Amino acid sequence: MTQNSEVPSITVKQARAIPVIIRARSIEAGCAEVGISKTLFYQWLKKPDFAEEYRRHRDVLVNEAMESLKESVGRAVDSLTALLDTDNESLRRALSNDILNHVLKIKEMQEVENRLSKPEQLMEER
Repeated sequence: MTQNSEVPSITVKQARAIPVIIRARSIEAGCAEVGISKTLFYQWLKKPDFAEEYRRHRDVLVNEAMESLKESVGRAVDSLTALLDTDNESLRRALSNDILNHVLKIKEMQEVENRLSKPEQLMEER
């Protein structure tokens, strides 16, 4: 590939290997599927252009997974809250604890986020 600021200088084989390795159950399995050794893959990762392209593809996959999870949150909440109506007292207690713990974690994260945003606001004002 030609080298310029927009297209990383990786080979066609490397470009084809990236999505296969990223979506594989493990790096070893991905390398085997592509027909390269794990050692070669790690040598490629030492090259900045390949490492950058690999990270970019991995970030896309992670973002896709996060979007998929976000779409399931409503269903998960509905399932958990529906189970609160069970006659099984120990299950109801465990679910109640889980829900309360999740709510407390969210509250803590919001508080941390608020504390971190205050210095940022002060910096912007200056």
